[in-house]
Amino acid sequence: MANSQGIEGSVILSVVVSSAGRIVKTETLRPAGYGFGPEARKSVEKWRFTPARKANCPVAYAAIIEIKFELPSHPAAIRRRELLAKYNRAVTGIRNPDPAVSSKAREELLALSKSEFAAAQFTEGMFRLHGQGFPVDEEAGLAKILAAAKQQLPAAVGQVGIYHYEGRNLPLDKEKGMSMIRVAALQDSFVAQLYPGELLRSEKPAEAATYYRRCAAVRQSTCQTRLAEYLFEGPREKWPEAIAWLELAAAQNHPPAPALLDRHQNLLTAEEVFRATELRKGLAKP
Repeated sequence: MANSQGIEGSVILSVVVSSAGRIVKTETLRPAGYGFGPEARKSVEKWRFTPARKANCPVAYAAIIEIKFELPSHPAAIRRRELLAKYNRAVTGIRNPDPAVSSKAREELLALSKSEFAAAQFTEGMFRLHGQGFPVDEEAGLAKILAAAKQQLPAAVGQVGIYHYEGRNLPLDKEKGMSMIRVAALQDSFVAQLYPGELLRSEKPAEAATYYRRCAAVRQSTCQTRLAEYLFEGPREKWPEAIAWLELAAAQNHPPAPALLDRHQNLLTAEEVFRATELRKGLAKP
């Protein structure tokens, strides 16, 4: 599906390379939807590396690997990038304080929505529901969100799932709602990842962390902080990753992140600090 729709993405893996140059452990630090994660892991597990050496002897070592899935000349990918660029300009322009700029941006968004570009349909729908840049029109807004969900836009599928789960705007159906939310979460919808994470945070923290990891990967600071909190509750070996996520959250000015950093950062060894720094560099990649 990703190929036919021109969808691109990247996955970041933490790996351990044995003294024989083979990968013996793989962990996904930044996942992606559309099946990219499993494909990335299968690919790197076939690779062979030159072992690190210490005192002239081969030793195991840890590394960060990014696998990119790109379609530079695929017509659908090119068209998708063009539409996304127009969409991003329109959304930014709507928030511009200059009435002339915001008015033109609204026209551009409406044109994209009318052409059935799903992201524009969804955004127009949400704006109309909440009166952002458009007069409140719940019926028209919901219709646009449903149209985007019909095209399988993850954000729209997740939002419709939440409406069903809560019985808000759509009939109450918790089972259908959660099913839609989970599907959208696997396709990188931030809302669909944060929502079940918050629901499961107290009763099933490990499951909640799988959702937080996905939205942390797309620079959502709340998810980054939540994931770090979970990792600090686990084995010491996870602390450097927790620090890396907190540093990224703090850089986005997420209020709880600096205090958590102050509380834990000084507890790390020099080796753990180095590991956290390397992880942060890898996780910060676009």
